[in-house]
Amino acid sequence: MTRVLNLIIMVISLWMISCESPDDLKAVSGIQGMIEIEGVLPDSIQAVALVILDVDVVQDQDHIADHLINYSDPLDESGEYYIQLKPGTYIGVLVGLLIDPGLFVVNIDEFLNAPELPLIQLSEVTEGALLIQEGIMQEKNWTLSF
Repeated sequence: MTRVLNLIIMVISLWMISCESPDDLKAVSGIQGMIEIEGVLPDSIQAVALVILDVDVVQDQDHIADHLINYSDPLDESGEYYIQLKPGTYIGVLVGLLIDPGLFVVNIDEFLNAPELPLIQLSEVTEGALLIQEGIMQEKNWTLSF
């Protein structure tokens, strides 16, 4: 019985060691950092999020939702964000959510197809050009003042 138990422990130990091999992990690409909110959010803004758009949005700002790639978790106070992205060039824009963030995330497809989004743009499109490289998490901090 002890031999069987020792054999099982040895097999499990070898399996755990092989699973933690750093060669198996691939570095991710994207952007991370802090969104610093100075002052108090206006009553109309429920939360702030970083929205990642493709670069074609610069020529087509009337249809911003068509260029949405990804977005951060909504924040109602200063905090960290993390967005994984494929290598390429993107635009980052800070937006204010005019509705409850939970409702927005749950119904995002409906909002993206609506004529108007429940968002307000808080940073200029030209401020947020991002060049994402393979296997590198780019560090970028954003500051909003109210």
